[in-house]
Amino acid sequence: MRFLTCDLILEEWKRNKTSALERVITRIKNKQKATHDLKKNLASMLPELNADLDNIFSQYDRKVEKLIDDYRQRFDTIEDFLINRTEKFGIANEIRLVAVEQALSKKAPFCGDKSNSMADMLILLGSIDHISKKSIKLDDLDLPGIYPENYFVTSNYTDFSTSKNEKEKIHPDLGVFVKNTQTHYRYNFLNFINELK
Repeated sequence: MRFLTCDLILEEWKRNKTSALERVITRIKNKQKATHDLKKNLASMLPELNADLDNIFSQYDRKVEKLIDDYRQRFDTIEDFLINRTEKFGIANEIRLVAVEQALSKKAPFCGDKSNSMADMLILLGSIDHISKKSIKLDDLDLPGIYPENYFVTSNYTDFSTSKNEKEKIHPDLGVFVKNTQTHYRYNFLNFINELK
């Protein structure tokens, strides 16, 4: 199995990695604080248990720090995967023109009040263009129009899905692009990974 990426994806990852990790750490620390507030209440109600509570919460704090370190490592692993273990594709000027035409026609993903959809459209079209050049060959026989099984996975369902209630279905304006390469659409990466198991 191969995963595709491009410079736009890598730039977005680098731009958002730190703030995403900080949000995760903040949620963990907030839960830790709430747990320590509970400890203070327990200690005031049951002072005879202070030594036991200190021991329990000391172990808890170590586990929280380990959890935070684990998340940092996961983010580093994701970055390593994106940079070193994916197949990179470029975005040709012809692809950029198709994206501009889509935007000028106010078709998905440029429907409604969306000003930040160009990169998303370029990623979709660039990946499809890359896949279209990978038709299956059997015994040196090129079989145009037959492509390896492939998926376009994004959490950005507001740009790519038919509607909020039909997240698993690609918007009809975009269906014409994925149809040519028999590209399947998924809006949830974790569900997609579980689907592959």
